[in-house]
Amino acid sequence: MKRAYLDGNGTFVVADYNQAKPFANFFPGIAGEWGIPMWAFYVNRGQAIASFGIESKDKAIMEFQPANKAYRLTPTHGFRTFLKVSREGKTVFYEPFQSAGVTTFRLEQTMKISSHELTIEETNKTLGIAVEVTYFTVPEEPFAALVRQVRIRNLSRKALSVEMIDGLPVIMPYGQNEWVMKHMCRTIEAWYKVRNLDKKAPYFQLEVEAADVPQVKHIEEGNFYFAFDPNSRPGKLFDPVVDVGAVFGQALDLRIPEAFLAQKRFSVPEVQQTDNRTPCAMMSGAFSLKSGAEKSIVSVIGFVHSVAELQATIRKMTTSGYIDKKRARNRTLIEGIKALSLTKSSSSEFDAYCGQTFLDNVLRGGLPVSLRTAEGPAVFNVYSRKHGDLERDYNQFRIAPTFLSQGNGNYRDVNQNRRNDVWFNPDLKESAVVNFLSLVQADGYNPLVVCGMMFVAEDVERIDKVLTRYVKGDGQEILRGFLMKGFMPGDLFQFILANGIKLKCSAREFLGHVLAGCQKHETAQHGEGFWTDHWAYNLDLVESYLALHPEDLRGILLERKAFTFYHNHVYVLPRDKRYILTGRGVRQYHSLHEGPEEKDASKKLRVRGGQGEVYQATLLVKLLCLIANKAATFDPSGVGIEMEANKPNWYDSLNGLPGLIGSSISETFELKRFSSFVLDALGQLAVEETDTVEVYAELASFLFGLSAVMATGSGAHDLWKKTNDLKEAYRARVRAGIQGEEEAVAVKDIRIFLEQVVQRCDQAVQKSRRKDGLFPTYFYHRVTKYEYLNASDEGKEEVPVRPLEFERHDLPLFLEGFVHALRSEKDTEEAARLHHKVRSSALFDKALGMYKVNASILSESEEIGRTRIFPRGWLENESIWLHMEYKYLLELLRRGLHQEFYRDLQKACVAFMDPEVYGRSILENSSFIASSAHRDRALHGQGFVARLSGSTAEWIHIWMFMNAGLRPFRIDHAGRLELVLDPVLKGELFTRKAETILWYERDGEERKALIPADSYAFHFMGKTLVVYHNKSRRDTFGPHAARPVSIRLRYVRSRKDVVVPGGTIPSPYAGDVREGQVARIDVEVA
Repeated sequence: MKRAYLDGNGTFVVADYNQAKPFANFFPGIAGEWGIPMWAFYVNRGQAIASFGIESKDKAIMEFQPANKAYRLTPTHGFRTFLKVSREGKTVFYEPFQSAGVTTFRLEQTMKISSHELTIEETNKTLGIAVEVTYFTVPEEPFAALVRQVRIRNLSRKALSVEMIDGLPVIMPYGQNEWVMKHMCRTIEAWYKVRNLDKKAPYFQLEVEAADVPQVKHIEEGNFYFAFDPNSRPGKLFDPVVDVGAVFGQALDLRIPEAFLAQKRFSVPEVQQTDNRTPCAMMSGAFSLKSGAEKSIVSVIGFVHSVAELQATIRKMTTSGYIDKKRARNRTLIEGIKALSLTKSSSSEFDAYCGQTFLDNVLRGGLPVSLRTAEGPAVFNVYSRKHGDLERDYNQFRIAPTFLSQGNGNYRDVNQNRRNDVWFNPDLKESAVVNFLSLVQADGYNPLVVCGMMFVAEDVERIDKVLTRYVKGDGQEILRGFLMKGFMPGDLFQFILANGIKLKCSAREFLGHVLAGCQKHETAQHGEGFWTDHWAYNLDLVESYLALHPEDLRGILLERKAFTFYHNHVYVLPRDKRYILTGRGVRQYHSLHEGPEEKDASKKLRVRGGQGEVYQATLLVKLLCLIANKAATFDPSGVGIEMEANKPNWYDSLNGLPGLIGSSISETFELKRFSSFVLDALGQLAVEETDTVEVYAELASFLFGLSAVMATGSGAHDLWKKTNDLKEAYRARVRAGIQGEEEAVAVKDIRIFLEQVVQRCDQAVQKSRRKDGLFPTYFYHRVTKYEYLNASDEGKEEVPVRPLEFERHDLPLFLEGFVHALRSEKDTEEAARLHHKVRSSALFDKALGMYKVNASILSESEEIGRTRIFPRGWLENESIWLHMEYKYLLELLRRGLHQEFYRDLQKACVAFMDPEVYGRSILENSSFIASSAHRDRALHGQGFVARLSGSTAEWIHIWMFMNAGLRPFRIDHAGRLELVLDPVLKGELFTRKAETILWYERDGEERKALIPADSYAFHFMGKTLVVYHNKSRRDTFGPHAARPVSIRLRYVRSRKDVVVPGGTIPSPYAGDVREGQVARIDVEVA
């Protein structure tokens, strides 16, 4: 019997879960657009839930614990169930869901994991009792809550009576942060207070803020708990226990409920201790069960803003049918998101994996939602958050506890996870491109932290009319002041609720009217350092947009001045202030200067030296700015792009490389790709050489200077000095702002500059090649000769110096460089040769059939970074880093290496892995898989650090290519839009039998469709069901490929089907598909 498997409903089942490999997981933290989200983490130990709360770790209801502690503490500090089971005069104590290895009972334990909820089951064959617990979070309500449903069934032939205590032995009162919970947990108990106990719904809070300041602030908000029988009358609650001693007595380790066991019949004390100690949140009850009967108990734990709100919540939640309704809606809400990537193939694992991966991509990048306004749809992303969880304990995630919740995230992460958003919500148009490129600074870097979409009132007259028409009474003036400062949509409704403002229309309608008078922009914070790779993800956004809107190339590249520049108070220092002589040689340790925070809240580059209007540019100018900055940042060897700003690139664990004057060839390939894109675009648009482009004067001077220097044919070191001189002069000129004058730069000069950059990149790659044809990804440079900047410092250490000569050192192979090489390689045969060499190298883990992120680095200095300290096969050191492996697979697919792609996919795709080896659900990605380089063989092939990984973005891209081809929308010879469906599907993925599939729309409406045998189906652009009919079940690629021979379009509304021969959907039908007017497309392939 399998101990871990996917059942017929797409639920991942783990038998004997307490004895299985430990793993950590989490709920989506999605409550719908008009709900308050709650985060919740769980492990496969005890009763699973390890921590939960609202917003962040600082507002935990059950204290946040890293995974290794959660495995140990959850069985005792998590939810507990204590039962005294009596039958025929004999009473037995029983606690379900503890380790089966420490009991004499015959037990069967099972964990069932779905995208929307978690269920654990235990059957006690000795006592004839089954206990089932289901957890889910409450959607679409103005409060955040976790629901816990407990069902106890009598499996025996005789009646029994049960005394029960169930709940949390430890709950955190509201008003303290994580630091206090961890480091001041004893002292803070003096602030604790439990209120509302007489109403059987305890309310846990600090009475006042625990701050050593003159102003004492009372706290109104609180965490709550109550429990009830869903089959009893509404409002009737079980007796709560909040005094830990009433249950556990002196067993402070919480292992045994001594006080409960000491009483023949337990009764809740008339007086419980409600302050000055850490409380529990448990219920007490007693009942009888006939043979075959069952008892249900529902407990609810969450957060509200007041006791009055809690009482209203109780009335609502104890209403008959409410819990079942919310459980069902929670399911359809999550399934509705997954259905955007609906897939039906011959593999149920593959199909479910595609949906789960899309959901997890949303959790990191957000889901683009549209709000209708008079000015057209306003689109922004909801549900996103920084990837922090029990295994990523270092990250400070934030899930805004508001309607339309937005969270924080890192620029690179959010950027790449939103790469294909426009394909799932066409209302986005080019806004993602504009948003992220507008966060790029004039120096080519960007802030780290993306905080969410902010709206600022722009048309004040329109806003005033909206307030007059749709807001009651005094709320108009209060709300006006709020709107003028700038706001996030969720914060707007939080403000309305907190101030008791009454609206004359629905919240959605009101927001639509308000946003029509606002301007939006993505907000950001500097964070820490500047990574050298963040800029490169922006071209993926551009290409994704143009793949959907190929007719807009001229408009977005040359015509619309829609792009601004982020203005950061942190900037890169010139070289003479970066290099320090240490006892180990010259190092680059202090590259950044942090000036005073910008007074301008918009943080945008302005003209007149920063005192004038916000400067706006075309996409071409923005790309030229990036290309110029990177072309001036080659390392002294002229091979890689330097890590000049305190941070490495994608490979974060090479954190020491910037100090060693490190560089990477990955960004060299990206620099070539950016330059080639602009060259190709100018050629495609047939722009005349004599045409000109308006470029701000500082950048124009920089471009001409770089072009002149590159034309000299100087050596790499000389180029390094001269291009850096130009870059430092340019950056000094734009530090406070630009003057605002623009120069007309001829397209001919732009082309010459870009061709020079491409040539320099090609030369760099040739310099780096080893004898086996492969090349390093990373380098660093030893300073072999230097001079002191100050004569008085001679002979001293920790003083500034100027490097004069360098010696390049190559690191071992990393997979990353070959991903970027394939990305920029246009020759399929050359790509195939490179792939064969990579697969034959030390990067390929033959035992697992997967690609390691790097070869052995044991010979390297520990100075390169923490990766050198990590064990081999663990974290970023020689593991299977799924994100990078999927990137590699994506490039095989993109380069037309289809057979090679499918050969590797069988081993690399999580959906096809053995779950008992992988150690967790095969529907969920991991950040890394322990490779065969790890010394512990038991870990080989096991996944760690689940779900919120860049691998989700790569898989969605892979999924799109597999289903529809590289470039579905194109412009025909007459300049009209056409749609070419060109799938890359293995014949074995087509179904073997007819089947009716079911899915849910975002609003919860159920949909069905019959998928015939020998078919493959998917949702194109998130809504149009495409069905490929392949009676021969042949591959749709290769020399004997099955190709589309006819296409039938079925429209959403009553209209005759349209049938077109061949594999191309011409205009105007291609436009109909793009606009969502076509419900289904049936494609015959033969």
